Amino acid sequence: MMAKDPLAEVKSKSFDSGKRKSTHICELSRGSDSNLLKLQPTAPLRSRLKRLFQKSIIITEKHPATRFYLRSHAAVSFEKKRHGRSPNWWVIHPCSSVRFGWEIVMCVTYLFCFIGIPYFSAFYMLNTSTYHWKESILVPGYFVCIVDIFLNFITGYTSSNSHEIFLDPGVIASHYTRGYFLIDLLTSIPYSWVLQDYHSMPGPTSKNSNFATIMIELLPLLKLLRLPTLYNFLMQFWQVLGIGHNVAVSLWIALLTALIFHWAACFTYGFPFVLMHATGSRIEDSDTWFNYITDLEDHSADQYRLYQLSFYNGLTGLCAIDSTIVADTKEHNTGETIGDKIVTCVLLLFGTLYQLYLIVVILQWVESENAPETRYQQIRNSLRLYIRKKQVPPSLERKLLDYYQYSFRDKCFKENAIVSAFSDHLKDEIVMHTCRQLMDSVAIFWNVPKLLVGSIITALKPEIFLSNEIIFKCDDEGNCMYFIGSGTLAVITYTGKEICHLEDGAHFGESSLLYPGFRRPVTVIALEKCELFKLERKDFNRLIPTNSDLHQRMRRAVKEQMAIVVQIENDATLNRGNDLENWTSNLRMESSSEKPKNPED
Repeated sequence: MMAKDPLAEVKSKSFDSGKRKSTHICELSRGSDSNLLKLQPTAPLRSRLKRLFQKSIIITEKHPATRFYLRSHAAVSFEKKRHGRSPNWWVIHPCSSVRFGWEIVMCVTYLFCFIGIPYFSAFYMLNTSTYHWKESILVPGYFVCIVDIFLNFITGYTSSNSHEIFLDPGVIASHYTRGYFLIDLLTSIPYSWVLQDYHSMPGPTSKNSNFATIMIELLPLLKLLRLPTLYNFLMQFWQVLGIGHNVAVSLWIALLTALIFHWAACFTYGFPFVLMHATGSRIEDSDTWFNYITDLEDHSADQYRLYQLSFYNGLTGLCAIDSTIVADTKEHNTGETIGDKIVTCVLLLFGTLYQLYLIVVILQWVESENAPETRYQQIRNSLRLYIRKKQVPPSLERKLLDYYQYSFRDKCFKENAIVSAFSDHLKDEIVMHTCRQLMDSVAIFWNVPKLLVGSIITALKPEIFLSNEIIFKCDDEGNCMYFIGSGTLAVITYTGKEICHLEDGAHFGESSLLYPGFRRPVTVIALEKCELFKLERKDFNRLIPTNSDLHQRMRRAVKEQMAIVVQIENDATLNRGNDLENWTSNLRMESSSEKPKNPED
């Protein structure tokens, strides 16, 4: 057997300990999540079933709307107690798991009704004399809608303005009857099946056309008024699936567009039959477009072909394209009937309104997505006007524009307004996250407690310097030190000797903080655009005591740096002395060689 590595075991234990610290695992005993009264072990089956039913209809934190109305675990627990121990315990909570499951069922039902009711009304009910068996496909949808009416009377609702949750049956009934109750009731009855004995074809006599019956049978089309309800249910469902808001809106627009195209096809084919019933005219006497299709003799025989042509005609009407169905028609020069004109006008109006709606939604989406870039360009244009007004020279103009571009990186947003809404803890976490690379690269932070490093990082203030800008000069008074987030700087001595280059993760300027009254021994110049983080003297003295290990470590580093600077200065002085001596000797030699000769010689 292989022996266990003790170092690996220690690392594993430390990792587990760190994981426990970052993720809280509650060790206290917890009661039932439902907050219902506990049952005795000998409780009867009826009580157990009642408790199981209550757990399914009370509020649950898994519902997407729960945190919108109740913002804490304590508030959710109180709501569970209020509901579970009230006389109206049988009322379904609007944020319960049962309600959410039923909303998913209603999403499918609404989609089924929005597609099926217009289709069967236009292509089966209006142009046949008897009840068609295919219309029975809608009966399950009607049944689910009737069940939904019953559940709506025993399901609580939430107030949109006060976030109050109502669970009183009387208040619920009053609210529902003043809302969608009448529409739900009128659209949940299968009139075609109930009134099949009174069904008739369009015609001039009372034996043929029964316009009142036709209008009653078209009442289920009012179910389309439930479209906003479908939108709300789908948004909640997509939120549970983790789909983002923009993607959810895109999915809704695609679904709504497909439904509108389908409704336009049904309206294009069905509305002429409504006019025939209203005026008492027969199908064969009508000059509407579908009477001139050469490859279709019986309207009830090829519904797919009729739907295909109606879809094309409805789509061209919605898109404001001047195109009538000319394919597969007899060579018969006929003008548009009054029914066709009404269909064209209605589709043109509805299509224009929907196009405007799409334009508004797209513009709002683009504006929300590109708001930082748009604001950046606006402020940049304002800066150009300011530069032009102040008659700034070109070199300074380029410097200002470069500074602005580097600071905002082509995106501008109100950072102070955003961050001000956060708590202090979140602000510290953001700073720690943005400066994590700086923490890892600065050598003096190694082996320093993370709490102290976090305090130092939080106290840093960002500053940006452009190329060839001077951070500070030699012999200046210093009241801060700098950490390099990004960029390259040159360190130059008093005599102009370049010592080194400082890059990402380096720090400088701490000598003036460690030794009060000590002036800057060097000059530091930015060689490119640099992002620095400044630590001021008051924060330095507050966070790094003089007796701390970090303070002593920084003192030793400064002494080593000063020794290097002094050595370089001495070497430079010695070299200058040697150069001066050589220059003087050369000058003497030149002067002696040019001395005038003796005239006697």
